[in-house]
Amino acid sequence: MPTVVANDGGTLRYRVQGNGPATLLFMHGWAGSGAYFDDVVGELDLNALKVVTMDFRGHGDSDKAVQPYDLDRISHDVWTVADDIGVTPLVLVGFSMSGKFA
Repeated sequence: MPTVVANDGGTLRYRVQGNGPATLLFMHGWAGSGAYFDDVVGELDLNALKVVTMDFRGHGDSDKAVQPYDLDRISHDVWTVADDIGVTPLVLVGFSMSGKFA
């Protein structure tokens, strides 16, 4: 699983699948991880799409938070992952808590 370090030193984990020209970045809900979307990703045409799933800080394989964080911090983390992958534009897909970030 690729790793990127946010500007505050937190380590974020993500996964990229597919090689299509359009990119979807899936964001999970509270207490979840990027693995939440494994079944959905399995149904997508990965020749037509590039799909990114990530673990928010404090979730999945990303660093556990040692300092309080807010919506701005999480939103910044999403763009840190997007920048690391080097794709724009992209479509953000979120639900529940991550719907706010999207």
